[in-house]
Amino acid sequence: MKYYYQVAAPWTLTDKIPVAAEDAFEAWSKVEEQLRHWNGKEYGVKHDPFDGSYRVYLWRYDEIAAVREYRLFPVKQSAGIMAS
Repeated sequence: MKYYYQVAAPWTLTDKIPVAAEDAFEAWSKVEEQLRHWNGKEYGVKHDPFDGSYRVYLWRYDEIAAVREYRLFPVKQSAGIMAS
């Protein structure tokens, strides 16, 4: 069964990108492809066992205080509709 991870950016909480993946690592690799325009980035991933999410931190060198946090939330697909 595939899970659909929602990528939630904290500065735009309404902007959630569904990513179809088998697990969070595959989901993050797909998210990373969408963020390739970020030059000189480094990232770290932390798993939050409390809610099952993965926190992804991005650092960008050409901006001041450009640490970004993305969270991957597992969402089961139900009858073609994503349920939270």
